[in-house]
Amino acid sequence: MGNIKKQLLIWSSLYFPRRYNQTVWLFGSGRSGTTWVASLINHKENYRELFEPFHSSFKDLIKVNFRHHLYLRVGDLSGALDKRVIKIFSGKIYNPRVENLTSEILFGNKDSILVKDVFVNLMAHAVCEKYAQIKPVLLLRNPFAVALSKVDKGRWDWLNDPGEFLNQVNLCDDFLNPYKDYILEISKNGTPLEKHILIWAIINYVPLKQFGSNGRLCVSFYEDWVMNPQKELNRVSAFLGGHVNDFDATLKTESINEPSKTSSKKTFSISSWRNSINDVEYESGLRILEHFGLKNIYNFDSTPNSSELTLFLNAT
Repeated sequence: MGNIKKQLLIWSSLYFPRRYNQTVWLFGSGRSGTTWVASLINHKENYRELFEPFHSSFKDLIKVNFRHHLYLRVGDLSGALDKRVIKIFSGKIYNPRVENLTSEILFGNKDSILVKDVFVNLMAHAVCEKYAQIKPVLLLRNPFAVALSKVDKGRWDWLNDPGEFLNQVNLCDDFLNPYKDYILEISKNGTPLEKHILIWAIINYVPLKQFGSNGRLCVSFYEDWVMNPQKELNRVSAFLGGHVNDFDATLKTESINEPSKTSSKKTFSISSWRNSINDVEYESGLRILEHFGLKNIYNFDSTPNSSELTLFLNAT
């Protein structure tokens, strides 16, 4: 694409953004399958997809200091960060990592926007309370599988020390003070696997507690997408309330089996992580999850326990 045409497309996207019929926000932990699930939600290519636009390295989008896993209380979203949120969800941004301009995403027939991110769990509730048009979907994946994958991808841009959460005063006051000593202990003496399981627990515990059982949040399990992707697509589509023709569309096998751009695996398994940990590591991880009431969210065979999740949400 010529430079002049490219600049015209960027200028047009910034100053004449589309009005989207639907605004979807898919978020979860890194290595939880969000990229792959986003591709299945968008299997009919109705959505303009934005890939991790809240990444802290994107200072070119809006000049604002942004940390991964920033916690926000309801009412705290303001100033430069609020402007960044507005620009992202209105589509008034361009960055080559966020999307491929030459794919005509900006000027195709996209009538909805799908924002996918793995750094925003702790601010999602505050954003959704302010902007009611956003449809939030939280993707959960077995914490052992997530933790092992993060340890394996150690050089990627992860938060590796759960002790860093304690630097956020409001987060501690609202949620973490009862666990402060335990978090410090794992931060100081825990294994990398234990630290990532604790991080998983914190960044999912907080939004689950905040949203509760009011129906504002759709919680989706990665494992359900693996075991029955069509059924889970229909369930999530019902929550989104748009693109009703998705119910009549059959997911193509090649779409289901295509690994995401952040994965090299050609096959999907919900229990392969068990071959990489021993019984001591497994019991240690369960103890961490038990502190946050999340021990039974997954069954021993790695399948999700939806009834346990419902009990957790209703107890908030």
